[in-house]
Amino acid sequence: MIIARSALTGTTQDIAPCMAPGLIAEDTRPSNSVTEAALPRERSLFAGRIAAMVLAVAAITLATRAHAAAEPNTRLVKCEGKSCLLITGERDSPRSAVQINDHPINVQGGRHWRAELPLSRVRELSAPFARSIEVTVYNAESGGATTRDADLPIGLMGHTDLASLIVRAR
Repeated sequence: MIIARSALTGTTQDIAPCMAPGLIAEDTRPSNSVTEAALPRERSLFAGRIAAMVLAVAAITLATRAHAAAEPNTRLVKCEGKSCLLITGERDSPRSAVQINDHPINVQGGRHWRAELPLSRVRELSAPFARSIEVTVYNAESGGATTRDADLPIGLMGHTDLASLIVRAR
């Protein structure tokens, strides 16, 4: 049953499916308490799902960054008055040996290691025009090895002799 209340007089009456102008309809049917009670629960489930997705994306992002941090890095530095290649990386144990292009090298540090090699030594260990070096870390506990490529600075192993350099502005 639907009851209409007059906005002017405040009287109520039973109305037919079409309402007269000036009347405000009030639904006197009993409320569906199951549906109304389920709304906050559904909203909290939806919020929980959103929170779970945000946490999953954050975990994937952090795992990707952690994986990227394990890659060896290279850069040019000055050592003893000449140019050297600084190679940094990570290993499971300070006892783990490190090799560059299948040649053992001495490293400093523990889990986070570093090695400075003169460019003449890097050229001896690498192929001409190489763009990367192969860094192998041997795990002292398991006996396994992990090999990764480390990019060399651009032009490090190429010819650096320039007869001339022409720069034009457009």
